[in-house]
Amino acid sequence: MNNFKIYDDWLPGASRQELYEFIGNGYFRIARAQNGGHIGRGFQRTLVSNWSISDIIASGFFKNKLIIDWVLENNVRLFKTYVVLSTASDTYQYHTDSFTKGSYTGLYYANLDWKPEWEGETHFSDDSMQDIVKSVSFVPGRLVLFDATIPHKSSQPGPMAEGYRLTLVMKFVCKDDVDYNSAIDIQDFIIDYNIPLTEKERRAVEVVQSLTNNIPHSGTSLFNHLYNTMMLMKKYRCSEDACLAALCHSLYGTEYFNHKTIDRDQLVNLIGEKAERMVEVFCSPDRDRKIQESGNRELLYLLYANEVELSTRPGNHPEFSFFSQIKNQLK
Repeated sequence: MNNFKIYDDWLPGASRQELYEFIGNGYFRIARAQNGGHIGRGFQRTLVSNWSISDIIASGFFKNKLIIDWVLENNVRLFKTYVVLSTASDTYQYHTDSFTKGSYTGLYYANLDWKPEWEGETHFSDDSMQDIVKSVSFVPGRLVLFDATIPHKSSQPGPMAEGYRLTLVMKFVCKDDVDYNSAIDIQDFIIDYNIPLTEKERRAVEVVQSLTNNIPHSGTSLFNHLYNTMMLMKKYRCSEDACLAALCHSLYGTEYFNHKTIDRDQLVNLIGEKAERMVEVFCSPDRDRKIQESGNRELLYLLYANEVELSTRPGNHPEFSFFSQIKNQLK
């Protein structure tokens, strides 16, 4: 079977434990019922915990270099992430996750312990959706990545299974998929703190930290938000001016954050006139529309990085399509 990969033990033990506990604290709901109508005995139901962007980042799953390298190699976006909770009474049917070759599904078996006699395999079929042509055992810590056009289905755990079968499901879509424009480039949401700063950036960081470290912002300090936004801009390989603007992007106060921290002459002396002009635009009323209509790539990246950083905060659940809309303008 082509376009099919299995990885075992790719997360260290501590990370597996943390992810399992994170999943266990999720909110699960009944996701669907066969043939519609009322949920009850005899109807197919699936308990699912849908993940927001903040859930995806907080889980730590995509901080693993293997999965990010795979995403980049296959040039796919992340469309949906959720956890399926299976019990011995559940039933499943063969299905495909996409009609488009080049889109993929990822399954991570999240349990810490699972015996072979507890069953719960994932079955794969040919186009008939009748015969099993491949069966993958439910091995704790296993990651399965496969072409989303391959018919597949879960099998319920056996009656002797202790606890629930927990599977993290990821839907990745390629450019030809109808869902591509509503999906995100997940690699853009992982901050790399190892990127070196220029001397000018280091000096600016010291000053901005002294001004903003004790100012609250979006569940953290204003400095953390500004610094993280700058580090995202550096990851996106933006210019020094754009990165400095990101570090200072809300110091004049914005329509969403009314807190002026510095005056214009001070800011020009700190980061230069070009970067200061970017800050001025970002702090102006109706900035989102102005920046998107301007087509200015550095301002678009600044808008994107700011919203990416905010999206990782608990309780902040923006639509994936907002980020793909901006990213599509940048390509």
